[in-house]
Amino acid sequence: MKQVPRNHDGHPFHHAREPVVAGTFYPGDECTLRDSVSDMLTTARKTYAGEPIDARAIIVPHAGHQYSGQVAADVYARIKPVKRAIIVGPSHTTSFRGVVTDNHDAWSTPLGTIGLWNAGIGTFPDAFDAEHCLEVQLPFLQLAMPGIRILPLLVGEADPDALAASIMPLLDSGTLLIISSDLSHYHPFEKAVRIDTGTTSAIARMDLAGTLHGEACGMLPIIMALIIARQQHWQCRLVTYRNSGHVAAKEHVVGYGSFVFTQEDEGTRNSSIRELLSTIEDQ
Repeated sequence: MKQVPRNHDGHPFHHAREPVVAGTFYPGDECTLRDSVSDMLTTARKTYAGEPIDARAIIVPHAGHQYSGQVAADVYARIKPVKRAIIVGPSHTTSFRGVVTDNHDAWSTPLGTIGLWNAGIGTFPDAFDAEHCLEVQLPFLQLAMPGIRILPLLVGEADPDALAASIMPLLDSGTLLIISSDLSHYHPFEKAVRIDTGTTSAIARMDLAGTLHGEACGMLPIIMALIIARQQHWQCRLVTYRNSGHVAAKEHVVGYGSFVFTQEDEGTRNSSIRELLSTIEDQ
């Protein structure tokens, strides 16, 4: 008899979304996926000796794990576990207006099932049928933050200020905002680095106009996060930048950056951020 997946409270999930990019964007075999993600998280922890960071939000890439997984792991390994996450990404396959969520009560990967929570946002299941940008984050969350629940959101055409206003009331100290986005696409290695250096610098400065000059595919979610960060007095730091040319051909590369946002008192920095900056400088 097939075992019914259950949430961390022991209640069954009745309507779980099956993975659509397992075996392509990340390994489809449970043991291989677990070993791969565990290795990336372990590698990240070896380069960071600070205390877990109390993150309010992160930006992580969403390409295949073999290309961008370590960039994402470098953030997931450094932050404190939370109970809930809002994962926001751009729709790559479907056009619509506004922001939508899925109608399942859970999402599955080869590592198991992760529960969803409902925030009263409208559903548009078709937008999620072939979408990869949120699903690729789940294996990292399942290993780094067991028991977490997620609110998956895709963004279509939207006003970033209105988007920020709709998301901000959902954020509290136990909820992490995750923005899923890659950077520049399909330039030669050196040109991609030049473009992405400007973009990553602008994001870290929370410079909206400068960020808009970049080529991030998740531009709207990123701008939304920067608007929230500025209103909430968060600070942003770049954790890792790489592109696909670091592990594959350099003729047509895709850029990947990971960032962490923290809430800090004016004029102060906690020791974990100082340690993080030190490790970045040593990379």
